[in-house]
Amino acid sequence: MAVLLYHKLKKDFSGKYFYSSDVSAPGLKGKTAYVVQKKNERSPPHLVLSGRFRVTSIENNPGSDIDTQGLKYRINLEQLHRGLHRIDNAHWFDWDVFRGGVSNANIYGIGSVVPEYVPRFETLYNQVGSKTGSLHSGSHVDTTAFDIKEIAGRDNLSDTEKMILIKARLGQEKFRKNVINKWGGHELCALTGCSVKEVLIASHIVPWRACTGEQERDRLDGCNGLLLCANVDKLFDQYKISFERKMNTAVLRYSRDLNESDLLNLGIQDSDRELVPNAMSPDDRDRFFIFLKEHYCEFCTRENI
Repeated sequence: MAVLLYHKLKKDFSGKYFYSSDVSAPGLKGKTAYVVQKKNERSPPHLVLSGRFRVTSIENNPGSDIDTQGLKYRINLEQLHRGLHRIDNAHWFDWDVFRGGVSNANIYGIGSVVPEYVPRFETLYNQVGSKTGSLHSGSHVDTTAFDIKEIAGRDNLSDTEKMILIKARLGQEKFRKNVINKWGGHELCALTGCSVKEVLIASHIVPWRACTGEQERDRLDGCNGLLLCANVDKLFDQYKISFERKMNTAVLRYSRDLNESDLLNLGIQDSDRELVPNAMSPDDRDRFFIFLKEHYCEFCTRENI
C-alpha cells in the first residue's frame, strides 16, 4: 500500500529522510511513499510532488537537524524516481480530498494516497522514464518492468485494479514508441530539437481522458502525439501554446500570458517556431493535423480568439 509523506517545512525536502511523530510511522518499512512538499502558506498552497521512494527503515530521531528536533521518528528513504512536479493546479487535484488524507502533524504529515491519484503520480515519472541515477548517467532507463512488478505487488489493490494500472503503464510506453516511430524514429523534441532523452515527454495532442468510446483507440495513436521537452510539454498541456496549420507545417501560437522573452528563456528560439511532420506518410500527416486542429481550437477558445 502506497503512503503519502507530506513535507510542510519551509526548507526543501532532502530526498533521504522524513521525520514524524505519527504513530503509524513504525509500520511504514517496505512501503512505497510519494513525497509532496508544501511550498507556500496560501490556501490551497502550492504543492509539488517531489518523488517516489521506498521506506527502508525507521529509527528514533537522532536530533541532529534543528528543524526536526522534537519529532520522534526518522524515516529512511530509498529513491526510486525523483523530479519536481506541481500538482495543486492539475485538473484532477482536489485540495480538500488531499488534506483529508494527511495527518495534522505540524511539520511532516503521513497519510494514504487517494487511490485515483496513484496512476496520476506514476504517469508524471513514467513519462520521463528515469530511475534512480539516470538523470546523472545520461542514459535512458526503461522502468516498465520495474513499475509493473511494483503494481503487481501491492496488497491494497484488487486483481482488476492491478490490471487497469498495468495496462495504463504499458499503454504509456507503447504510446511513446508510437509517437517516436511516426516522427521518423528519432528521440528529439518536435519543437526545439532537444535530444536529452530524460526530459522528453510523449504528449497527447487530444488528451487521454478525452479519447473515449469510438475514439479510445486514439489514446495510443502515434499521430495523436508530440515528443516535447518537459517545459514545452507543460505549456502545451495547459494550452499556453498550440500550433496552427500552414500548408504542411504547423506554426507556433502562444498565449497572451507569455511574451517573446518567456519563450527565449524556455529555450524556444526564433527558429523553433513550427512543426514539420515530413517523416509521416500523407495519411498519417492528415490524421496528425486533425488532432492538432482540435487542440488549436481549444487554445483559441481559451484565448478568446
